[in-house]
Amino acid sequence: MNEQADRQVEELLRVNAELAAEIRSLKAGRVESPAPGQGNAAGKLARLLAERDALAERLKDTEVALEHTRADRDGLERQNQAMDTEIVRLRAGVGGFLRRLRAQLLNR
Repeated sequence: MNEQADRQVEELLRVNAELAAEIRSLKAGRVESPAPGQGNAAGKLARLLAERDALAERLKDTEVALEHTRADRDGLERQNQAMDTEIVRLRAGVGGFLRRLRAQLLNR
């Protein structure tokens, strides 16, 4: 994906350089009207910019979702630790022994 982004940046820079040269030529009066292919380049540039903006928005949404997932995971880890502690407490001592004995007797 990084290579694709690099290629897109290179393409944007190339199109930008072409458009800049065309604009300079138009301002200097060396050319009367834009080259016919420049509309396609401008359209391509607009599409690339729109795609970049859409990908940036998607990345932001993904980062937000990732942060929510991390927060949920952290909450579940704390809950699991609390449950482990409670299980150890319930199994310990005479009360734990009696609970296990009762469970064995009920399972017969």
